[in-house]
Amino acid sequence: MILKERSTPIKITYLEALLRRLPYDHLKRSRIEEDLFKRRAGYRGEKALDQFLINHPLTDDFLILNDLRLSNGKQYFQIDSLLINNQFALILETKNIYGTLFFDQEFNQLIRTSSDSETGFPNPLVQARRQQHQLANWLNNHLKLSLPIQFLIVITSPSTVLKTNKHSPIYDRVTHLYNLEDKIQQLADNHLKQILSQKELQKLNKRLNKNHIPEGFQVLQYYDIKETEILRGVYCLKCNRLSMVRKHGTWVCIQCSHKNKNAHREAIDDYFSLIHPSITNREFRNFLMLSDPQTATRLLSSLNLPSSGSNKGKIYFRK
Repeated sequence: MILKERSTPIKITYLEALLRRLPYDHLKRSRIEEDLFKRRAGYRGEKALDQFLINHPLTDDFLILNDLRLSNGKQYFQIDSLLINNQFALILETKNIYGTLFFDQEFNQLIRTSSDSETGFPNPLVQARRQQHQLANWLNNHLKLSLPIQFLIVITSPSTVLKTNKHSPIYDRVTHLYNLEDKIQQLADNHLKQILSQKELQKLNKRLNKNHIPEGFQVLQYYDIKETEILRGVYCLKCNRLSMVRKHGTWVCIQCSHKNKNAHREAIDDYFSLIHPSITNREFRNFLMLSDPQTATRLLSSLNLPSSGSNKGKIYFRK
């Protein structure tokens, strides 16, 4: 049973907004496009895992929490999917990587070979073991609970070839998605002792959800991009240009004549993602390139955003 759904990662949303607002000849554009490509691939892998978890009866015995992000007091740790039942917890770390993957145990790295080129990645086994240790400490510190915790690395691309050194532990820890059901069953067969009552299991679920901390992302700071480099205006979804103007109560694209009454909603979302989580009437006009304060007030009011202050001092906040 999935009790915490997965949503589009905030970094994907912010990178998409950044690319909409960055000049095509910007020196960092190719790097950002590559980062977005990788994050979208990772998200597709996570969604493939979600589909598996929904469709397989074996997982009905587990409580499932996706994109769980907790604090250990010093730093945060994030788990792609956490499955918990009365006997044990299972961390699932997804990897949507194509090509041939070689898990090098001697140098503790993952090497991907594709199109006669090699790329190195951090060993996901190290990451999963760290999550296992951090979750065990979190359960002990918050609930005085000692629950067996296992982990699996799930390769979601069925065509990916897996290789490793001889006598490697990855045989027990890495699996293709199509073989995940068997792996979960093997782990369940090895954890038959009931540790938690059903009431304790529900309490654990509530505590984990309550302590989940959504991820933040200062995208301009991360890429060292100045606010003045961000293009202003209202984006046309038809011709993909910042070329819409306000005419007769609607937005009209001066390039392709497309009309959209609500194009300002995308624009203010971009502002909140890239610039700041609050906005004034003046900032709204400046970003959308509007001249009339009254029109800006009407548009801002129509969005039903949380706000504080009044008149010229009114500030609107992201929902």
